[in-house]
Amino acid sequence: NMKSMSRSVLLQQQQQQQGGAGLVGNKRKARSSGASNKRAKTGGAASSAAAAVVDEKTQKRKKHNEVEIRRRKRINQRFEELGGIVGCQSKQKRSILTSAIDKLKEFEERISQLKRNLATLDEAELAADAQRDSDVFGDDAAAAAATAAAAVQQQQQPQQQQQQQ
Repeated sequence: NMKSMSRSVLLQQQQQQQGGAGLVGNKRKARSSGASNKRAKTGGAASSAAAAVVDEKTQKRKKHNEVEIRRRKRINQRFEELGGIVGCQSKQKRSILTSAIDKLKEFEERISQLKRNLATLDEAELAADAQRDSDVFGDDAAAAAATAAAAVQQQQQPQQQQQQQ
């Protein structure tokens, strides 16, 4: 019992002299002091090279973390902006994306509807022009206008189909 007690006291004194852990029970400090003892035994050059590698890795990790924080901040700002545009009150990204998709689908449907209305108006306008020409120039002009209107309509159909796809 006396021998083990004196050993622990000697160990504590040695650790204190070497700048190590003051308490034997503190494993982390004891391990780190053991590591510094190993470095001291292997030589200062090897330990400083190892410390430089560790420091370089720490710097790279720190730089990467800073870059990642900036990236996430920009993404979150864009999500906030998108949420404001589509009128989403939620701050959750899933809700914002769902609202944006729904809004885009509404816009696509509205565009299709407007294109159909435009095509209908074009046909009505062509028919009105043909009628006016018939009233002014007679039936021959009306037939020519109707033929021209049909030709224009045939040209527009492939274009409309391509736009819808």
